[in-house]
Amino acid sequence: MKKNLSALCFAGLVALTGLVATGCGSDDATFVNNVGSSTIREYAVIANGGNNSVTVKGVNLQNGTSSILNNSFTTGVGTNPLIVKTHPNINVVYVLNQGSNTISQFTMNGQGGLDFKGTVATPTNASLMVIHPSGGLVYVIGSAATTNSVGIIQRYTVNSSGLLTAVGATQATTNNYQGGVFLAAKDGDFSFGGGTFHVPCGNFIESFPVNADGTLGTSVASQLATAGDLARDVDVRPGQASLVAVARNGNDNLQSFAVANGVLSNRQVLTPPSNSNLGMGDFSSNGQYYVGSFDGVNRMFGYNVDNTTGTLTPLATNPMQVGTGTGTFFVNLDPSNNFILSTNGADNLLTARFRGQNGEFVGSTVDSQGLSTPQGFDYFNFNF
Repeated sequence: MKKNLSALCFAGLVALTGLVATGCGSDDATFVNNVGSSTIREYAVIANGGNNSVTVKGVNLQNGTSSILNNSFTTGVGTNPLIVKTHPNINVVYVLNQGSNTISQFTMNGQGGLDFKGTVATPTNASLMVIHPSGGLVYVIGSAATTNSVGIIQRYTVNSSGLLTAVGATQATTNNYQGGVFLAAKDGDFSFGGGTFHVPCGNFIESFPVNADGTLGTSVASQLATAGDLARDVDVRPGQASLVAVARNGNDNLQSFAVANGVLSNRQVLTPPSNSNLGMGDFSSNGQYYVGSFDGVNRMFGYNVDNTTGTLTPLATNPMQVGTGTGTFFVNLDPSNNFILSTNGADNLLTARFRGQNGEFVGSTVDSQGLSTPQGFDYFNFNF
């Protein structure tokens, strides 16, 4: 998920890791800048669950089309790679391997090649990995069992090369992190300048205060609208005053909240068209929210979000249906915010949807090269 430049830096975190950040946090997209640069190259790094590999694609900033640069790279990739995150300030890519309980670490060169830098262990059944806005810490959440089990949170420090070290004892969520058949990828986010970490946990969103050393305090749990709702994804709007959660419950729904100093209030429930199996969402830099659906209709939903109340208002072209492919599970905006990209393991496609002047959907392209049950993905921007 995209991260805002934070209003509050954690000097203790930076000192702890020895990391000199370029700001107090940034978008997930990584920007590697060289003095006098004039050409921007944008890459999408995609996990392939079907053959335990990573594919790197170049994204054409003029038309959203993609071209393969590194086809099904396997060196150092573990079993069932599920989530990709790029560091906001350092040239490093993290791949969460759910099946082997590891994180693979890579650096990237200007031609889209990946250099393997080693692995670190994660809790079992890990399905969430987030980078703190300071860039100094990474949090991973797994569970002891895949049904009716609380979450296990592991904290990692980030050194000056971007490599991870597990530190401290694991911490537990209060509510069930894994429940029933709800085993897909999850995502959390930060508000209050990185001071609060919001985690999807069953029928609740748990909001943990982040201490100066990166440890998490006692969470405050905000219950979702009905007992059957299961939180999958949490995204905080740029500007830090509203939050949107994806809830699974037969016909899935979106639940938005106002956020003040990390505290959630003023819940609104919005149910998209019937039989919508909602996936992961993302905010654009201007605060518009997009979420995918893997219901076989291949459509995506878009909303304006009021940053005071958190209220969702559908965009004029909501939803947009695309004739190719079957779903849009993992959704991210590219760093330029001109395209909304998505993958879905069922159709082996990377789909780019264009954003119009008002954020509406105005077209799409698809690309299947080098993909094998594509999962999560993230971006690199190189300036030359």
